[in-house]
Amino acid sequence: MVLLASVVGCEPRSKAKKIDFLSFSIVVPPDWKADTITNSMETASGARINIDFGIYAPKFDESVILVPLSEYKLHDSLTRESVIFSEDVAIDRIQGTFLKSYYFYDTINDKKAKVMVPKHIGHGSIGISFREIDSQRNHISIFTKDLDTLEHFKFLEMIQTISF
Repeated sequence: MVLLASVVGCEPRSKAKKIDFLSFSIVVPPDWKADTITNSMETASGARINIDFGIYAPKFDESVILVPLSEYKLHDSLTRESVIFSEDVAIDRIQGTFLKSYYFYDTINDKKAKVMVPKHIGHGSIGISFREIDSQRNHISIFTKDLDTLEHFKFLEMIQTISF
């Protein structure tokens, strides 16, 4: 696997370490820590990576309420705080213009996953969410926020190594 070797940048594959959590395994850079009891990991810089497992694990359903700019005067000041006014609601909704993150689907170890990345590296959440990974219909989400550029890309490469 080419991605496995690149998980730690230029370091050899043998320095990466495999971590076995209760419901999955993952290969992480050698300077990252894992706590299989609290279901969390820590990057070399100290950023905490949360792992939620169960039927209520987050599924990354960020959304915003878009209203045509032409309706601005129809909404009182209280409503204006909870909506975003747009010149082209359809295009802005399709393109996710006002969302904080980008989202895409990937297949990892034959399982469909939703991946979330911040629009600006270092400012926002990054994570992956798998739905119904077992017969009990449990979900798993692995996420963190505000990773620097190097750890951002290590995270994206790391999630490619997940196995159930």
